[in-house]
Amino acid sequence: MNRRAAIWNGQPVRRGWWRGLAALGLGLGSSGCTHLNRERPPPTPDAIQAFLQGAQDPRLHWVRVARLPAGAFQLENVNRLHPGQQAVLEFSDRRRNAAASVTIEDRFGGKHAALLDTSQAWSWTPLARADTLDLIPLAPPGAFSLTVPWESAPLSAQVAVARTLVAQFLRMESVSMAVLTSHGDLGPLARGQPNVQLVLGTDFWRAFRWFAVDYPRRRVLLSVDREFRLPPGLMPESVPLDWQRGAYTVTATLDGITREFVLDLAGDYAVALPEAAAGGPPRELMLGPLPPARLPVTPLAAVYGGPDERPRLGQAFFRAWRLVFDNRARRLLFLPP
Repeated sequence: MNRRAAIWNGQPVRRGWWRGLAALGLGLGSSGCTHLNRERPPPTPDAIQAFLQGAQDPRLHWVRVARLPAGAFQLENVNRLHPGQQAVLEFSDRRRNAAASVTIEDRFGGKHAALLDTSQAWSWTPLARADTLDLIPLAPPGAFSLTVPWESAPLSAQVAVARTLVAQFLRMESVSMAVLTSHGDLGPLARGQPNVQLVLGTDFWRAFRWFAVDYPRRRVLLSVDREFRLPPGLMPESVPLDWQRGAYTVTATLDGITREFVLDLAGDYAVALPEAAAGGPPRELMLGPLPPARLPVTPLAAVYGGPDERPRLGQAFFRAWRLVFDNRARRLLFLPP
């Protein structure tokens, strides 16, 4: 490991410490996650009803509910973290082009492969995981349901909280989760990753002061409240980071036209546009101070079947960088490999 590789957040990473993490099994390649290799049938009405019978008042978990127009709702005081905590999580899939996924533990020590999705407002899991994750639906039963239109079939879910989830040494409490009742597994939310049991959406990632997706080293770094500090002498490029309609977004220019782009780190493509045709020519993207890039364009319908028709930037555009999502400063930093 060279000196640049051994520095993160302005601090040297001792080689023995890094090897110690691997020896303890905190890297995710040895996580032993259960594989889901074939599609499961949707849960039966009896199974859904049995799950809802365990519903509890959100206030028992210190969760507040804000009622919004048109029957919508917003959960407050969820995804609670303890001050001073940090974590370094290895990607569970070490292949260079694989989407970022990490291992999350439930409060009983069970391990679950979790896909990092910066385009989804909610975190998702199938009903089959409710017991192992200790998920508690919110009462009154059925009052906290979600329905998301999807090209193949609508996604239906019941909102629940997990008492505790663990990421290495970091603990999160009252973790909000959309529990799928329309599919036996994660369906299209898994993005073709058969071993994924959770999708961690922006409700999870925005709880941190900052988090980093280090594609060259295949790892994710998390910090609850400590300021992100740059390695000495490094002045990275950065762009304003926004959060709109449940997704992280940036403003970029494509062929001279400025647009808002959803950041989709779970998607294996560079650029996706609703108006693009298959096999079209590359387009020139300009994102802040980064060098202009000519990128292949994918039709949005080929990679996403949901209701959000905004253009997207996928992980194929970002995977040469160490990305830092600074939630407090609302900046996206691009650190060189």
